[in-house]
Amino acid sequence: MYFEALPQKAERNLLRTAAAVRGVLPKRIETWEVWTGAFEKEGDARPLIDQIKKWSCADGPCLYVISRSTDSPSSEIVSRKFADAKDTDGDERRCYPRLNAPSSILYVGSSEKIHQRLKEHLGFGSKKTFSLQLAAWARQLDLGLKICCAQYPADTPSGVLQALEDTLWFELKPMFGRQGAR
Repeated sequence: MYFEALPQKAERNLLRTAAAVRGVLPKRIETWEVWTGAFEKEGDARPLIDQIKKWSCADGPCLYVISRSTDSPSSEIVSRKFADAKDTDGDERRCYPRLNAPSSILYVGSSEKIHQRLKEHLGFGSKKTFSLQLAAWARQLDLGLKICCAQYPADTPSGVLQALEDTLWFELKPMFGRQGAR
């Protein structure tokens, strides 16, 4: 009843998605480089957040990749430091993403308000939002990070953006987070 025709229906949906993503390109791409050691308090991150807000102008959804710009400390040390913070957060209960295999790619995501989302990843947003929360555990590591954002036209369908994000996630295999819609 439910499952007999499911493969054919799934195939039709995938073909529609394939047709919808064909030729969808970002209207602009920007990269910022930062060091986690520079963000002791929220005010330290304000110039970067303001710059990203000005760049995005709330003018369309963004896909983003947060990667390491240096090899030191090792991905294993970064992974261990993150796991320790996640296990010993105490009264400060923060919502951390899933820890995956070590990688130079830390996170892949999408957002309508990219400046707010990156503020959360830096660790200066809500503690209840799943994000990297870098200020809580990575400041002492002084990680060099590259934040690359691609902004898409405002009328890009959410299903198309999700398909692009899922493909990016599958290709890059980030150290944190999970693939798929939340």
